[in-house]
Amino acid sequence: MNLVQATKTIFEKRFPMSLASRSWDNVGLLIEAPTPRAQAPKVLLTIDLTTAVCREALADPQVGMIVAYHPPIFRPLKQLTLADPKQSILLQCVAKGVSVYSPHTAVDNNPDGNADWLATCLQTPIAACETILPCGDGAPGMELAGTGRLITLAEPQPLSTLIHCIKQALDLKYVRVGKSEKHWSKHADADPIRTVAICAGSGASVLTQTRADLYFTGEMSHHEVLAATESGTSVILCEHSNTERKYLSQVMQPFLRSEFQNLQMAYDVVCSQSDRDPLECA
Repeated sequence: MNLVQATKTIFEKRFPMSLASRSWDNVGLLIEAPTPRAQAPKVLLTIDLTTAVCREALADPQVGMIVAYHPPIFRPLKQLTLADPKQSILLQCVAKGVSVYSPHTAVDNNPDGNADWLATCLQTPIAACETILPCGDGAPGMELAGTGRLITLAEPQPLSTLIHCIKQALDLKYVRVGKSEKHWSKHADADPIRTVAICAGSGASVLTQTRADLYFTGEMSHHEVLAATESGTSVILCEHSNTERKYLSQVMQPFLRSEFQNLQMAYDVVCSQSDRDPLECA
């Protein structure tokens, strides 16, 4: 198998397309270059396929495949021109023989996917884990298939402790915190967190389907945060892609490398150095 075929096969076995939110998402092999780049055995992992990431990939002659967590083709295209930045990226990839695959919600909804990895960022023993919006048929190994996780901690933890653990795990200097009324008090940590609802990316539509002491996600709107805190739920926001990026280096990169080795294929996997969240503290 060539690099594109091998990557596609590995992903669709581990992260079945049947689990993706196909009603709105666009996943799978989105760009298949008709003339693959010669002697290019490297896969580049990124959250977003931006101009900077595209420049990085094309500058390395060994990159023959990009795996972009977020689909660079999301809405239907009526034209392909260099005048549009996103379309220009796609055209450049095709011209250079670089294909693009996007797994997105096939990973989000997968057992042991991104949401389950985020649960480990709490760095505390877990007593129970439930899927907020289940999907799949509940077959063995697929009991947790679906979007979002509701975590019950083995021992309730102070809000300040969970904030510290999440910042440390995601390598962030700052997160945004919305405190419920009980956590605004001088003795906020006297009312510890027992349940945490988790969803990577933009999680409000998922998290509001359940009650929890804490919502842990990437982004929510002002009014969504206000509704949560008014109902007694505190919120930790890390910015959208910050809840996804470390998953690439911590889980996806070693997984792909291992699979290529098992197939006795001399392909490598690297994470983009140009990929970053578009928002930063200033």
